[in-house]
Amino acid sequence: PPPPGPPQPPISPPPPSLPSPPMLPIVEPTWGQDFVCSDAGAECRCNGMVYMGKKYLKHKPGRKDQTYTVAQMQHVGGVIMSPGPIMCNVGSFNAADPNHHYHQHCICVAYDPPPSPPPPPAPPSA
Repeated sequence: PPPPGPPQPPISPPPPSLPSPPMLPIVEPTWGQDFVCSDAGAECRCNGMVYMGKKYLKHKPGRKDQTYTVAQMQHVGGVIMSPGPIMCNVGSFNAADPNHHYHQHCICVAYDPPPSPPPPPAPPSA
């Protein structure tokens, strides 16, 4: 059997005859790392906390340099947050819009990986 590695999010295991894939499929980012998950009005498929705030560092409604982290969004304006997955619009967050008239997007901060699930029960022997 392959040597045990760090816990990983549940994915369907590869067939035993193949070696483990070197990387997880690109579904979630590095655990605990900020990533832009959607523009306003689109679904943010995030297994973590979603933050909605200004998409750009300056100008109104915004252009040029984008925000890529929650800290950057907090630096340039208000931020609203909610557990994901969620639609990236103010109504989904049940909060007042702190950045009215600005372009906005959502950033996901993924949760830590869940503990490994227990193995499925063995099928009854025929």
